[in-house]
Amino acid sequence: MSLWLVEAVWVLGTGFGEVHQTRGGERSFWEEIKMAKPFAFVVVGHSNWGKSWTLKALTGGSWHRKRVRIKGHDFFIRRMSNDDDPKPPNEADRQSLLDFARKEKGFRPVILALCPAFQEEKTAQLLDVLREKFTLKFWVMKKKFGESDKVVTCEEIGKLRTYGIVEVFAEEVEANSRAAALRHFIDQNLA
Repeated sequence: MSLWLVEAVWVLGTGFGEVHQTRGGERSFWEEIKMAKPFAFVVVGHSNWGKSWTLKALTGGSWHRKRVRIKGHDFFIRRMSNDDDPKPPNEADRQSLLDFARKEKGFRPVILALCPAFQEEKTAQLLDVLREKFTLKFWVMKKKFGESDKVVTCEEIGKLRTYGIVEVFAEEVEANSRAAALRHFIDQNLA
């Protein structure tokens, strides 16, 4: 069971009209429920950076699995990033990451892929929508996998920090090693 749900159940069990002492001070029952947000762990890298391959490795090598269980939490995985074309010719039912974020209710924890293209207005819009529904935690793949000198810039990382916690992964390793590092980051940041 998710930590936010456990806290909400605890509040439910103590009475609706009472004021509760919490980590952030005193809040009423309804304020506590509104504050409870699931986590969104966001794998960050530019186009063709290895985000999807990392998520494939996280799901045991499957392109089709959309869920993964980590430390007792069931995460929904959204592989398609904001830099992916949402409507290839033969898949008209796919939606953009921004559309997905707008429709998402914010009840389940998720793992998403993101391109930090802040020059595009939609990136900030997307992060604003996600921040309303989730507690954001970013795992940044600093370098492009393969022979490249391309990196996620300090400016891009700084902008991500305004939305949530950021960890920068600077190693240039295969997808399975990246997935293990991502899983470790998620394990360490579930509280």
